[in-house]
Amino acid sequence: MGKTKATTKRGRMGRAYALAHRFVRRYRRDEDGTIVVIALLTFLLMVIMGGVAIDIARMEFERTKVQQTVDRAVLAAANLNSTQDPKEVVESYFEASGLKGKLGGVTVQNSLNGKTVYAQGDSEIATMFMHMVGIESLAADSDGGAQERVTDVEISLVVDISGSMGWDNADGTESKLDTLKSAAEIFFDEVIAEQTDETGITAVSVIPYNDKVIAGEELLSYFNTTDWHEETSCLRFYDDDFLQRQLSRTLLVERLGYFHAYGNSYNQPAPANAWCPVKPAHEILPFQTDKQTLVNFVNALDDGGGTAIDNGVKWAAALLDPDARDIVNGMIANESVDGIIQNWPREYGEEDTMKVVVLMTDGENTTQYDLKQDVKTLDGWSAALSDVYYSDEWGASEARDGFLVRFPDNDDDEEWYRPRSWWTTGDDVHYHDDDIPDDLIRLTYQQLYLRFTTTDAANYLYRYSDPGGYWYWSSYYERYMWAGVIPPQFNKVAYPWDDHDIYEETDERLENICDAIKDEEIIIFSIAFEAPQAGEDVMKYCASSTGHYYNVNGTDLEAAFTSIASQINHLKLIQ
Repeated sequence: MGKTKATTKRGRMGRAYALAHRFVRRYRRDEDGTIVVIALLTFLLMVIMGGVAIDIARMEFERTKVQQTVDRAVLAAANLNSTQDPKEVVESYFEASGLKGKLGGVTVQNSLNGKTVYAQGDSEIATMFMHMVGIESLAADSDGGAQERVTDVEISLVVDISGSMGWDNADGTESKLDTLKSAAEIFFDEVIAEQTDETGITAVSVIPYNDKVIAGEELLSYFNTTDWHEETSCLRFYDDDFLQRQLSRTLLVERLGYFHAYGNSYNQPAPANAWCPVKPAHEILPFQTDKQTLVNFVNALDDGGGTAIDNGVKWAAALLDPDARDIVNGMIANESVDGIIQNWPREYGEEDTMKVVVLMTDGENTTQYDLKQDVKTLDGWSAALSDVYYSDEWGASEARDGFLVRFPDNDDDEEWYRPRSWWTTGDDVHYHDDDIPDDLIRLTYQQLYLRFTTTDAANYLYRYSDPGGYWYWSSYYERYMWAGVIPPQFNKVAYPWDDHDIYEETDERLENICDAIKDEEIIIFSIAFEAPQAGEDVMKYCASSTGHYYNVNGTDLEAAFTSIASQINHLKLIQ
């Protein structure tokens, strides 16, 4: 009996142990508890991350509000027209925005022609979630500055006065030149204000151009020009001149030749009708600060001639270049310009100075002419001499009696020809070298063309040089014509000019000088005023950007000049 009980007891205990072992083994394999823990940790992390995002969003909202307030405040405080204390202006903006007490500081710097204001916003927010990880607050600081200053402005206004400017405008209401005059007056009204250091100073040089530019003797007196003649003041530019902005005041620069083509009934040609005419109303008006002087000058312009846009822009660049400073100071000493622009033009890149070219045309570049080099000069320095001489002694009673022409190839007795009256050959005389007066002066071609047009000079001095009669075969002219050729000296005197630049050449030169101008960040506004395609193309090329180019018809020219003036005035106040 006892044995049986013991066995039963041990069996029960074995079964209990087996059940416990199986339970432990099953519990060890059960992962349900782990998932719950991970889920709880993940949820907590998501709550914290979401809270961080909310705190950062609140901080950014606050920072943006402070930044916007700072920006508005400093712009208002820097306004040169404001009479309030800049610090008070900034404080009032913070208070109005509900940010009182969050202004960190205000710094104000004043100069003669400007004001700079700097402000700092100092704000922070208490965190709602990030404090759980030890971050109690977030800074929402912001700062900003604003500057407003008045900039002095140097402007070269380049205006087309070619013959086509005398045509009616597209509206048919007036000539294109009259439209330009109205537009220019509006422009001057807009860009020229009080002319003080506080409001800024604007000086305008007006460069009228047709197929040449007349500089004027006062302006040319500051350059080293050729002395072949001093009758007119147009310069001859060469290709290399358009690769640089400045115009050398030390190197020799060449005047255009003085001549008047074709016939004039043997009368002395008027200087106003020469290729480069003596015409004060068309001379460059440099460095002017007086509005009415500018208006009066433009209103006096008239039209005529071809188109040399490249020459106009070359002068525009030269008058903005710092190398012209001695010219301005010299003209101030001569009381030709206002002393308020002493030491202008300023250096390139000065922050208080803006340089602008305003260029307009109604056409396209045309051919440019000048005397041939062998008629202008012998060696680049001395004036070329003709075979025409003059005697004051023989011309004392009748000026025409003083002219003699030397024909070295004639017989000795006919080496010198005296044409005398131009309406007949009856009083023509030939002389031996021994019979001429002692006071003969050999004339340069330039001196000759001061007295005669090119055609009249050739006819009077060469064609009718015949002591035996008008058609006598031995005359200089007929001797050649019988052979079927034009006599060389007649041809040289009658047709002394050539075309030194035509169409594509002048377009390339214009593009080169525009590039040189833009290299120094000079602003170029350009206007194609009822211009042909070629004119539009070069205007587009020269403009600083598409926003600086205008293509207009009729009285829209006034709107273009108004827009340009507004842009200049906007750029004049830098914020």
